[in-house]
Amino acid sequence: DDEVELFFDPTGTKGYYFHFMANAAGVKREEDRIDPSWTCDWKVAAGKAPGKWVAEMFIPFAAIDVQEVSLNPVWGINFCRNDQQTKQATQWTYTGGSFHRPERFGSYGPLNIDLARWECRMQLDLPDVFWPGANTVRVKCRSLVRKNDTAKTPGKAVLTLNVYDASRNLLSHETRALKASPGSKTIPIRYNLPGAGDYFLEATIRVGGGNKETYRTPFQKIRAIDEPVMNMKQPADGIVFPPERNTPLLLQVLLPPMVAGGSSRERQIRFQAVQESGRVWASLPDKPVQENVVNVEWPIGDWPAGRYRIEATVRAGQWRKTVGRDLFIVPNDTHNYVRLDEFGRTVVKQHGNEERLFFPIGLFAFDELNDETMRRVSESGVNGIHNYKFFPGPSNSLFVNRTNEFRKQYLDTALAHGMMVLLTVNKNIQPYKPEFSPDFTKMRAESIERTVAQTLNYRSHPAVLSWYAADEPEGWYCKPPKLEEFYRLLKKQDPLHPVSAAFYSMLAVRDYYDGYDVAMPDKYPYPERVAESYAMLHQFYFRDRRKLMKNPKPFWAILQSYDKKLIELKGEKGKDYPRGYPLYAEMRLMTFHALASGARGIWYYDWDHMQDHQAKTDLLRVTKELAALSPILLAEKQEFAKISDADDVCGIWLEHDGAWYLLLANGSVLKERQARVALPKTLSGQKDISIQKIVEGKKEHAYYKAVIKDGTLRIKMAPMEAVVLKIPISRG
Repeated sequence: DDEVELFFDPTGTKGYYFHFMANAAGVKREEDRIDPSWTCDWKVAAGKAPGKWVAEMFIPFAAIDVQEVSLNPVWGINFCRNDQQTKQATQWTYTGGSFHRPERFGSYGPLNIDLARWECRMQLDLPDVFWPGANTVRVKCRSLVRKNDTAKTPGKAVLTLNVYDASRNLLSHETRALKASPGSKTIPIRYNLPGAGDYFLEATIRVGGGNKETYRTPFQKIRAIDEPVMNMKQPADGIVFPPERNTPLLLQVLLPPMVAGGSSRERQIRFQAVQESGRVWASLPDKPVQENVVNVEWPIGDWPAGRYRIEATVRAGQWRKTVGRDLFIVPNDTHNYVRLDEFGRTVVKQHGNEERLFFPIGLFAFDELNDETMRRVSESGVNGIHNYKFFPGPSNSLFVNRTNEFRKQYLDTALAHGMMVLLTVNKNIQPYKPEFSPDFTKMRAESIERTVAQTLNYRSHPAVLSWYAADEPEGWYCKPPKLEEFYRLLKKQDPLHPVSAAFYSMLAVRDYYDGYDVAMPDKYPYPERVAESYAMLHQFYFRDRRKLMKNPKPFWAILQSYDKKLIELKGEKGKDYPRGYPLYAEMRLMTFHALASGARGIWYYDWDHMQDHQAKTDLLRVTKELAALSPILLAEKQEFAKISDADDVCGIWLEHDGAWYLLLANGSVLKERQARVALPKTLSGQKDISIQKIVEGKKEHAYYKAVIKDGTLRIKMAPMEAVVLKIPISRG
């Protein structure tokens, strides 16, 4: 039907948004970011008239999660319409194809929104595992009263936690009386789940002693289980490479409360390692269970290489449960593999030679990377390739109707030029494409067969760097379990290479955490909105990643070098977009933003469509500098810089070869920034400090703009400036 669609990003994250739709008949639908099952309470009224129709929507603030709205008065917002008669789509702000591109929503504000007289902001802090019976959930309440209403503070507030079954029937509710006052509180609430299965939780709050609901959290879906859970803390992916043989397994088993309670004489746990043949290779003595968490450290230094099933069997009287995790020990004589070390760095072994550290500097391409182009770009420091069309694609693809031998020759050519390949699978089997895998949670049998065949064909080639498992799955309504299934399938067939996945939302980096080894965030600025784009890049790579991820996996940044849709724009509209690619200073700034955020690899999208010769020359100038800086970027020790007085500036300290290196990037395109950067502890007490500026990988004169005072480095940075400073560590 004809429909109108509203998009709201009230938090300003350019990733978390709400989507409301209504058609001419008044039928409505809502989505929470990427979750089609999310729902909230809102109203719509639609009416028809000759030649037109009208829809009116009423969306309460309590219905959506606007926890940061008071800190972000400018909302991301868009209004869209689908006209079935004309087959046209209309957008208030052009997003370039899909409506679901929050980084390209329009901006509306500043808003002066009175959410309620008393502003109550809450979130549910959920544990990793839910058990039948008694559970506890923590509700984080912040700013129970608006600051400008403190004189009218009510005497109390009532917090309620509601528990619903899978059909959203209310099962129970627990309440807590609170004192309504400004500030932040975390309130634990105990509740019961009647058995294993799916449930929904929500919290509400009322103030002033009345029945007026002030705030309601969105539904949170949970699953209760009644059996133990095993976590493998080390290695997290269950793969042990030869240099890691002396590192013991770290296992953790979580037990249901009904098993953890009672006499310890009745509760025992046994661990054993079962080889692929079924033989029990090793076991640990029975251990009494006194709490609901059991931690074990198990040395594996002399175990033979191969596959194992690490099992934990819990016994309590007649009750018995066995849980397990797979472990693969890589043979010592393996000639080719890629692993990620504990610092997030890429370690490569090829042709049986010694391991070497590798900092990926890659290009996304479609057709153009032939032998001559590979030679040219490799001379400028590029050491990685990703080609979307490695498997059959449209007629203009380099690989259409090609054999496996041709593809292996392509890998051989890349290897000859010192490059490694980020290898995608056929798009027809990638788990996030709904036209190929319409089920939200499971892969089809045909897709599994193709994945196995393609992985086995190329897994042993020394040019393979990583499997590229997903390209923005959150934009295709792919559920995390499906990507996790795909990840496990790839790792089973090829445990010798990491799995990577690209995301445009920082929240997706968190939500899909168990579906990849390396995250590849690809937030990028657009040339038509340069003034706001680079500050957004700082926010995405730096602030949000560190805030959302407690134990982040390593990431390789994808920096979008252009937007080809802008290049293709014609006529009057094209005048608004004078260019479709960034300039040299912008490319370099994007790169340093990612580096300052801890990126362990940089990829540029994409080489083929950068139609301007100067743009390609500028890009290779940046990659050449990156290659010169690679030994520094591969430093084991790094510290995020503590910077004050300059919100647009981000930075990182890297210790390498007797010196600290500071990478700084100023995201402001208009203003000079005076940044104060705290020195690392090893430098703060040093008397004689010399500061050298590194220009495109080469040492230059002392950096005259920098001043050290009170343990901080004070530096003036021009708009869009990115610098590398070297400070030798005194051994006196």
